[in-house]
Amino acid sequence: MELNKIQEHFKAAIKELTLIAGRNGVLFSLMVQSTERINGNQDIGHSLISAGLPFYDITVKEKPDTHMTCEQYKLNKDNLNDEVSMIMNRECLLYISQAYEVLESYLYNQVSQLIMLNGDIQVFVEPQKNTSTFTSTRIALKRLRDRKNNQHLINILRANCDLFSLHESSNIYNIDFKDWFIMLSIVRNCVIHNRSVVTKEIKSALPKCFSDRFTMVDKGEMTILEINFGHCSQLLLDIANYMFFIYKAIIKRCYKIDLNIISVKEMFPDIRFIRFTNDKTEII
Repeated sequence: MELNKIQEHFKAAIKELTLIAGRNGVLFSLMVQSTERINGNQDIGHSLISAGLPFYDITVKEKPDTHMTCEQYKLNKDNLNDEVSMIMNRECLLYISQAYEVLESYLYNQVSQLIMLNGDIQVFVEPQKNTSTFTSTRIALKRLRDRKNNQHLINILRANCDLFSLHESSNIYNIDFKDWFIMLSIVRNCVIHNRSVVTKEIKSALPKCFSDRFTMVDKGEMTILEINFGHCSQLLLDIANYMFFIYKAIIKRCYKIDLNIISVKEMFPDIRFIRFTNDKTEII
């Protein structure tokens, strides 16, 4: 089957998501190895890193030869484990936020393709919006008034793709992707726009599935969002599963094709399939 735009969007999104997951794994491995090496080496002194942030007065006529600084970051063997845990948590949250951005772009691309390939679907787009081309359709979707948590895109999939509406909340992994997607959107906004600080409003909006992957920790007067490496890795896998779920649902709607391992192998000869068993992992 000729590689179409729906397939191209899927492959591009999975490729970008794989890079995010891979770099997250590399960072975790390096951090763990470095921490173990430092803690296990008695020759390494107590003080490890000390750094300040210099700032200058830009209104003077000549560049000054001195700078100002008032705070210093200090890393030592006493706070090493806590700091490494905090750094990994922050990085994991940023990787999750990046992954959500990939998913958001993927949704806009795939829903736009769905609209372009089917003239009879419910799109919930105002009549004055131009949906004659892929680009104009994508722009029209982004200009809709009600776009909170990108639910307008999910509503279009739900109303027009039977496979999507059938398995969105009922699937073998027991993930309710309705609440899951809302949770992911709220987490991304909290990380990017609120420095991972959980307000009362954010807390009240989070669905129950939040606690499956994330925790909230009180630090002083603030409540901070946290996620460990294992849960981050699983959430990135959930996002990949969701991307394929959308791809499969749209292929079914547009081409009346039921995707399985054989058909996916034919469409994507460069994709590797991995089988997990109790004692080994094999590429098939």
